[in-house]
Amino acid sequence: MKYFRTTLYLAIFTACYAPILFYYALSWPPALDEGIILERMKRAPSAFDTRNDYYYAVEHPAIYRWIGRGVLRLFRVEIGDVPKVDLTKSLEWNVENGRTAPRRPVLVLRAVNVVLLVGALVALFFLARIAFGGYAWGFVLAAPIALPPALGRYIGGYILTDAYLTFFLAATLLAWVVFHHRPKPASIIYVIAIGVLLGFTISAKLNGALILLAYVAYLAVVARGPDRVWLPFVAVLAASTTFVALNPVMQKGGLLWPALVARDMIAARSEVYQAHNQFFGYKGTWGILLFMFPHWYLLPLLIAPILKARTETWFPPVFLWSTFLVLGTALTIEQPFNRYLMPINLGLTALVMMSAIAVARRLYARQIQLADLLKP
Repeated sequence: MKYFRTTLYLAIFTACYAPILFYYALSWPPALDEGIILERMKRAPSAFDTRNDYYYAVEHPAIYRWIGRGVLRLFRVEIGDVPKVDLTKSLEWNVENGRTAPRRPVLVLRAVNVVLLVGALVALFFLARIAFGGYAWGFVLAAPIALPPALGRYIGGYILTDAYLTFFLAATLLAWVVFHHRPKPASIIYVIAIGVLLGFTISAKLNGALILLAYVAYLAVVARGPDRVWLPFVAVLAASTTFVALNPVMQKGGLLWPALVARDMIAARSEVYQAHNQFFGYKGTWGILLFMFPHWYLLPLLIAPILKARTETWFPPVFLWSTFLVLGTALTIEQPFNRYLMPINLGLTALVMMSAIAVARRLYARQIQLADLLKP
């Protein structure tokens, strides 16, 4: 009976949010760089003999191409010829002149993104279930993330890596909280499992490494004695091994080759940022901060519920996950691209909403009063 109820509520949850995300993603206009992404998708992640293919392999990790190519092959969707976009012209001009990417493969890949995003929301549903019990809190936790158009449009409607990152960020948090509630949260089995998940997260997008740093900090706190040193090493080793296994370009040479490729990956991201700044113009530190936190004056109001929730059993992993994700992303954003906001929105919303739910439950149970929110 318990599993039936869970399945029923999960089906209702999915039926509430999946159509919204599908609508936003599939109806979003073409992007000028979709053709470039499809050209990369034509090439297998294991093919990197040419300079161009090597650049494709190091600019973004391979998991989005593994999955995207597999789904296109499964549904027998050919990419075909991709028209060359004229970046000196507007989107409207390129659409009118047939310079956009073939729509069928793009829509299939957007649908894959939506499935991943729904998977991320499902992870939040179970996170709320673990943290608060009942089933309604999962709907509440997911609503601020799923209902606004941003997630479906800018993440679901963009066929690169961000939807994959969203899914693995949420999945890692769920597993982390589950293990945190076990009698031995720093058990080596749990550390390896989280490490593998983090390897997938980093293989979705390199800034997934922020969560690896957060988990290492967590292990340094919850572990004891020599475990504080060697368990973080195990987590890093598991993540690194998974990352190398998922990215064939890391497997070409000897023992030093993965480090050389990692260097090239970081250099490639730097080149992209420089190209963006030259093409779009650098917006300045204050402009980027306002883009990331347009309602910055409200941030102090969030401190009270977060402080009151710090005694909750789920708080340590959620706080570390959110803090490293939000601050790390904020320190690396250089252009006001809406898709770059996803880690900040996801991390901040999860922590604040879970804290607010915890405080609301205490207020309802009369365990605290409103005046207590002003006390440290």
